[in-house]
Amino acid sequence: MEGSAFQKTFTVAAGSVASFDWTLNTDAFDAEFTDRAFVAINGQLNWLASAGAAPLQGSFSHLFTSAGTYTLAVGVVDVNDVTGVSRLDIDNVAVSAVPEPSSLALMLAGLVGVGTATRKRLNSKA
Repeated sequence: MEGSAFQKTFTVAAGSVASFDWTLNTDAFDAEFTDRAFVAINGQLNWLASAGAAPLQGSFSHLFTSAGTYTLAVGVVDVNDVTGVSRLDIDNVAVSAVPEPSSLALMLAGLVGVGTATRKRLNSKA
């Protein structure tokens, strides 16, 4: 067995989303010995794809339903084949947080205030 992976540990709020785009390439496709790309979150394994004769592409997204510290691992594993090399390219990695309700309320209050001030200024010029 061979392969490679990386992992990152981070803390998120409930409702945050981790996402990335991926491309799986192999230089020696053999249907009997297929390389596989994976992502694991806190040890829960999810297969992204099995290598094919042509590059494969996709996107991954995960919604964190509860706040906490998570470990995300991404990589390629190959069983019973040492002749081919596969590569998993990762791009556009993001962990986006959902705004807190208090932040949304403050932003809304600010917009209402700006709108009211603009209306008063326009009415005073008329």
